[in-house]
Amino acid sequence: MLNTDVPTTFENLELPTNILSTLTALGYEHPTPVQAASIPHLLTGNDLLGHAPTGTGKTAAFSLPLLARVDPTKNTTQVLVLAPTRELAIQVTAAMKQYGADLKGLKTLSIYGGQDYGPQLQQLRAGQHVVVGTPGRVMDHIRRGTLKLDALEALVLDEADEMLKMGFLEDVEWILEQTPDTRQMALFSATMPREIKRIATRFMKSPETVSIKALSGAKAMINQRYSIMAAKEKPEALQKLLNFEAFDAVLIFVRTKVQTESLAELVHKNGHRVAAIHGDLAQSQREQIIKRLSKGQLDIVVATDVAARGLDVERISHVINFDAPHDAETYVHRIGRTGRAGRSGEAIIFLNKREERLIRGLERETQNKLTQYHLPTAAMIRQKQLTDFAATLKTAVEAGPREDLIEVIDRIANELETDHLTIAAVMASQLLPERSTGNRKTSATESSRPQTKERSRPQSTAADAPPPAPKSQPGFSPSKGKAIFRIEVGHDQSVEPGEIVGAIANEGGLNGKEIGQIQIFADHTLLELPNALPRTVFVTLKNVWIRGRRLSIHRLDAEQANAQRERSKKSPRAVKTAARGKPKPAWQKDNARPAPRRERSTAKPTEARAPKKTIKRRAPKPAAS
Repeated sequence: MLNTDVPTTFENLELPTNILSTLTALGYEHPTPVQAASIPHLLTGNDLLGHAPTGTGKTAAFSLPLLARVDPTKNTTQVLVLAPTRELAIQVTAAMKQYGADLKGLKTLSIYGGQDYGPQLQQLRAGQHVVVGTPGRVMDHIRRGTLKLDALEALVLDEADEMLKMGFLEDVEWILEQTPDTRQMALFSATMPREIKRIATRFMKSPETVSIKALSGAKAMINQRYSIMAAKEKPEALQKLLNFEAFDAVLIFVRTKVQTESLAELVHKNGHRVAAIHGDLAQSQREQIIKRLSKGQLDIVVATDVAARGLDVERISHVINFDAPHDAETYVHRIGRTGRAGRSGEAIIFLNKREERLIRGLERETQNKLTQYHLPTAAMIRQKQLTDFAATLKTAVEAGPREDLIEVIDRIANELETDHLTIAAVMASQLLPERSTGNRKTSATESSRPQTKERSRPQSTAADAPPPAPKSQPGFSPSKGKAIFRIEVGHDQSVEPGEIVGAIANEGGLNGKEIGQIQIFADHTLLELPNALPRTVFVTLKNVWIRGRRLSIHRLDAEQANAQRERSKKSPRAVKTAARGKPKPAWQKDNARPAPRRERSTAKPTEARAPKKTIKRRAPKPAAS
């Protein structure tokens, strides 16, 4: 076991000057324990077995020394990093590009499933010094002969225990068998099950061992709390928490992909910018959500465990375990999304009475105390809201008043014969509802300026009331041969018309000219598509995602027809009309193809259905003797 005392600076680790200059520019001063223990051994070419959980800085622990040994003048793959998920592969690639910014000519590539082979093949043929990938896609390229490992200098298995859980163990062993015996190897894992130890014994040469305890160096920076409640009380508890806690960005964990969507919808109704991320999302959509979260265009992400792997966003100040994890190791991975590399963070877990026994195990795993979190009362939320509003208003006033607005307020005061203080209170009541819808950390300038239409979101919706229903009537009539369709994405997702046209044209196989007028509302969009839209295209478009939301497309005219039929059922004249026969629905006119099955009209109660014929099967003749 090695001593993991942290040296004073990175200079003590004998890294080359071009990497040290990059670290200085990035503001890195002191290495974490796993970096201090790992870098010297990897610099000298030794194999390394690292027992370290997520959030301890292990990406830099293997990236810095291996990049220091890369020779950019050789157009060969010298470093291969295997990661369990696409998100982690992207994260590691971005980090290595950042650390190697001053290494002239360095080429780094990430390869993973769900990505087109074309660009990957083109870049691999051009030569890549560092390749980071998931096991399945790496295997594909090795078999194709497009990823050559003859000159490989070093190989890294990152989060090896996660690869084991996801069933990649045999793939990893096959890849290791294709690498040169002379290559260096580093293996990092939060836990050390016997299968991982077997890989280390078989493929590593006298590895040095570095063991970092769970959340070591960062555990004091994560304030861990728990709250006991019944399952049905969780949604309201979450709303209270988000209304009271001063957060920058929040990651909420649930168990299933269905829950990510339903909980994201609930949080959105409470006035927050939120997106769901789960395994069914295309990789480009996941990347877009993570990018928006990083840039501050989203405040909350609801995710499953698998979808959140590799999600490292500095803004995440809170991790909320809406559902308890299956084991303590998963809990460590979850809360590791905050408080990373010395940053502070908050971790809150919702438990029911039967799950209260898990607390002791979580404390043992994290070596930290979990304190009870008492949900805020309505009075506490209101007081917090008033305090934040007063601070924002004070900052805005100090920035200076607008003369034209002063004249307007003065004129109103004279006309109504009231004082300016009353007018100010009325204006404040319009900005500050009786109940809070959110308590995101917001700058004074952002709070004082009106929101644009593109980024509008609910501001004054009560926590227990849904937002007002948006208008669904289009401001245009469908052109000849076209019908109006509705998709469930709008200004709240900052969607642009070009994104809608591109997604529908690419995924549905439509010509851009077949897409007519587009009208974007807050939470949905109306657009023109061919009246004779093929059913296969319609079904495909239902499952297309834009900006983290499923389109769930449906025809507006069919929706109105259904409503009309429901009204007609209640009318006495409906019986006579049904007996005479029904007029053809809109989708049957103009040689249109049949509408999707779910939108066809159902039979009226007054329409008699012919009984099904009973077919008697004859007994088979006996075989000839």
